[in-house]
Amino acid sequence: MKAPTKTMLKTLTPAIMAFAAFAALGPPLSHDAGAQTIMPQQCAPRKTALKNLASQFNEAPVQIGLTNAGAIVEVTTSEDGDSWSIILTTPQGISCIIAAGEHWEQVQPKTAKFTPSADERVH
Repeated sequence: MKAPTKTMLKTLTPAIMAFAAFAALGPPLSHDAGAQTIMPQQCAPRKTALKNLASQFNEAPVQIGLTNAGAIVEVTTSEDGDSWSIILTTPQGISCIIAAGEHWEQVQPKTAKFTPSADERVH
């Protein structure tokens, strides 16, 4: 598999940034007993957001990643996985809940196997 080219990155970067903006500005899902419901925007400084998730749902960060647009995406879960949240933190430090739910399950990562087609093989 080829590494992304500058042209590919230039094409993908606006789409990624648009998704991050949509995720940060769109209405998030919040916890509800038995179902997810749309709630008013839930944003706060990152430290406050993590403190609220810990105190209200007993959640702590378990996964973290950096988007190409410079935002941080984090998955928080309760120890038993009964609840989970995904938060997006802007470069300015504001975190918004973009998804939340129940029954998080940690899976073991598997290495993807790639077999190049005849057209993709280097001769």
